[in-house]
Amino acid sequence: MQTVNHATESKVAPIAVTRREAARLLSVSTRTIDLLASRGELQRIKFGRKTLFRRDDVLAFVERLAATN
Repeated sequence: MQTVNHATESKVAPIAVTRREAARLLSVSTRTIDLLASRGELQRIKFGRKTLFRRDDVLAFVERLAATN
């Protein structure tokens, strides 16, 4: 039997996040995430019934905002 030491396991950031997680990353509402997606500022990924967003795209959106201010 193999034991797992959770204290030494490295944490890996998710590749994609849900609408709620994207909203939490940006400190905005899920409605704002939907608006950004409908404007083409964030790209949606459909995975079955789930709507996901690439985490890198969400972070890049923040970088673009920072560059324009």
